[in-house]
Amino acid sequence: MLPLAVATSVLAYVVDYKVVHPRLSPGFDQRMKDRDMFFVYAAFGVGLVLPWMARCGVRGKGSRRGR
Repeated sequence: MLPLAVATSVLAYVVDYKVVHPRLSPGFDQRMKDRDMFFVYAAFGVGLVLPWMARCGVRGKGSRRGR
């Protein structure tokens, strides 16, 4: 699921800033640095994968719940 979330985030960036006419792009990049734009799209990807992780019960390696 994580690769799908990453691919979706990258696709969203490409569509927002390479495919769509600049007049129709989101525009919040005008006030943000490039590094911050990375974090915006990374947060989007995390937001896509978190519901799946919660539903599937994905836990860290150190978790002992349910044993």
